[in-house]
Amino acid sequence: MNLVTLLVAFPAAGSLLAPIGAMRGRATAAWTAALSMAMSLGVLAVLLPSVLAGNVMEYRRPWIPHMEWELAFRLDGLSLAFCAIVFAVGLLVVLYAHYDLPRTDRLGRFLGLLLLFAGGHDGSSVGR
Repeated sequence: MNLVTLLVAFPAAGSLLAPIGAMRGRATAAWTAALSMAMSLGVLAVLLPSVLAGNVMEYRRPWIPHMEWELAFRLDGLSLAFCAIVFAVGLLVVLYAHYDLPRTDRLGRFLGLLLLFAGGHDGSSVGR
């Protein structure tokens, strides 16, 4: 698995795990969502030197071969900047929501939708 695929996989996994974590408590849901965002930022930090050197990270895999469709991700400088903004702001929103949303609100659902949004934005940034 390529590191670029992890940029899409971490928010997707977090969007499934945050609502499940909410069954154990608000803190578990918030930590799950924050960890998903932080791990995505960590992957970006690992890829940053290579992208700043001018390299473009690509991942391609046949998806539906008889229709010539493929799953393809591409990370260059611009998409790295967009992904960094999405994950950094997302991490701040997760922390803010954990401490500020009333206990009557469904934090797990909110965080799951937030991670889906972050993953979708990230997927549109790195997708080909």
